Amino acid sequence: MKGFKIAIDDEEFDVFVEKLDDNVYKVQINDKTAVVSIRDDIIEFKDSEAIVVREEKARSVEVKKDVGRREIKSMLPGTVMKILVKEGDKVNAGNTVLILEAMKMENEITSPFDGIVKEIRVKSGDRVDTGDVLVVIE
Repeated sequence: MKGFKIAIDDEEFDVFVEKLDDNVYKVQINDKTAVVSIRDDIIEFKDSEAIVVREEKARSVEVKKDVGRREIKSMLPGTVMKILVKEGDKVNAGNTVLILEAMKMENEITSPFDGIVKEIRVKSGDRVDTGDVLVVIE
């Protein structure tokens, strides 16, 4: 994993980036990790959020968020190794909800938002594809 430091308004961040597949990267900033897919001018997170970066306004970003039920989706194909939550559990943004094995690596799948686990759509040992819904949070 390649790493570097960046500073924004006198705050320092440790950043690590690892390429998982074509246009799919694991990005760690300090202690937060996300799997992202980059295509054209859109950065898609492993859940249902997307950041649209427009070339003409390089410093502005638009964040689209679903309200109510939010889905945590797989950003890469793999096998569900372990589910760390159950329906009814409260999760906070950054909590690991399951472990997904992909390309001989264990990837922590974290919740990008706070909420209650409404539905778990996979079980240990399941094979998942890119875009499959793993967990639903309300």
